[in-house]
Amino acid sequence: MRILVIYIAVFLFSILTYGQDSKEYDLVIIIDDELMIAPEKFTIRLEGSDSSFSFTPKYHPGSLVLTKMQYDKLYSKEFKTMKIVFSYSSSYKKRAKDYYYKIGFTKKWLEYPFTILRIYNLDKWKYRMKYMPVDKDSNYAIVLDFGIYSISRLRKHRNTPDTPGIRVDTIH
Repeated sequence: MRILVIYIAVFLFSILTYGQDSKEYDLVIIIDDELMIAPEKFTIRLEGSDSSFSFTPKYHPGSLVLTKMQYDKLYSKEFKTMKIVFSYSSSYKKRAKDYYYKIGFTKKWLEYPFTILRIYNLDKWKYRMKYMPVDKDSNYAIVLDFGIYSISRLRKHRNTPDTPGIRVDTIH
């Protein structure tokens, strides 16, 4: 009986310590309305005033897993900005094409119950007419969805007086 209690205690201790070695976030990445399964060279870059740091977390659809060291670096006061960097291969008009993404991301966005990052490549006509690029040097747009609201950059329609920019949709 005593040996059984020891085995159970060791088992529970190993489960508890394993859970403390990593932190998991619910992150889904969708590219051109398709779920991204295997990103290439998925990296998170942290930049501060004097230093920078890059690491490769584990990602699979719906889950971003950081080790304790990566988590500590991510939330240290030393780094002010965070970018998710990866490449992705896709076929368009029967040709293979490689895309490279460098997306500014806020640490606070990981604190929501889930985050859906939608990326639209603007070399495709249906997305080019609807979305604005992230910046003048990129050829893609992003939409962030947190369940309670989403952030997107939509193009201005001719019959609306509003200027193009960031649009926040709130779901009640």
